[in-house]
Amino acid sequence: YTLAIPIVVVSILSLRLPEPPRGQFEKLDVLGEVIEDTQPIPPSLEAAFERITRIRTIKTCLVAFSALGFSLFTGPVLGNLFLQQHFHLDAFHRGLIGTFGAIGVLVALPHVGRYYDRLYQRDPAKALALIGKVILPAAVLTPIQFFMPSPVLYAVFSVPSAVLLLTGFSMISPVLQSVAPYRLRGLTFAVSSIYVFFIGA
Repeated sequence: YTLAIPIVVVSILSLRLPEPPRGQFEKLDVLGEVIEDTQPIPPSLEAAFERITRIRTIKTCLVAFSALGFSLFTGPVLGNLFLQQHFHLDAFHRGLIGTFGAIGVLVALPHVGRYYDRLYQRDPAKALALIGKVILPAAVLTPIQFFMPSPVLYAVFSVPSAVLLLTGFSMISPVLQSVAPYRLRGLTFAVSSIYVFFIGA
């Protein structure tokens, strides 16, 4: 409840922010100026969804995001049950193991973010491939940690897996922003959330 207070305050203040022109950066790149539509006609939901799913990058990413959602949300639940049943750990020790992975993420994420940004400016395709490069090793490391004979080794193997998965998760927004048409970005994020949280998790 305490942590919700600043979120509520910032949310109320954000309602006073002016809405920026949609697609301003694309328009500047292509046209050299920002032409604002006075009353843009919103596309129908069906037409917008069909348009989004015809973009091959988004279509492929949605499958990857489903796998990411399973690993990030269902994986820890199964891991907790495993630690409880096989090593008979209480909630405190299970939480401690999860904390090690979270600390690893906090250390790695700023560096990966800067690397992703530089890579995207050089070659967007390589930046997109970076998501696959962090998801695939996690797909190998995650099952290995379940074969570890002790909770300590389980915790050690859980750290790189958590770092890789949460790093990939943090790249969802930049990838979608770079490939979704600006008028359909809101719906694109909504569809990706469905794949991550409802289908994947």
